[in-house]
Amino acid sequence: MCPKGTVAVLALSPGSRSHLRVSMSDIMNTSEPTGAESFSVASEIAAAPPRERVAIVRGTRDQYARVDSALLAAGGQRIARFTVPFAGHSLKRIATASYETRRALDWLLADVAPVRR
Repeated sequence: MCPKGTVAVLALSPGSRSHLRVSMSDIMNTSEPTGAESFSVASEIAAAPPRERVAIVRGTRDQYARVDSALLAAGGQRIARFTVPFAGHSLKRIATASYETRRALDWLLADVAPVRR
């Protein structure tokens, strides 16, 4: 669950499962997380408040793209996918990855009113 006040979620190359730490299997890109601390990404997207948008930024060569149909279905009308040409899971093609990430952020925050403090 996102912290109170969250308006959007930017997901960079998500798999079907995730966790809130970096593990050796993440660094080596060997497998998706398992264990008590891991969670279903589609379930978390579905559980997010209806006003929170979700953007997926994904490389065209990312092996985890196979889960996008489930993630997009979980998000309904409030989710969008932004594709980075020629990039894999790590989004190493910095120039095009930063462009698509910026497009995703612009979409996520398009209808968000500024917060006054």
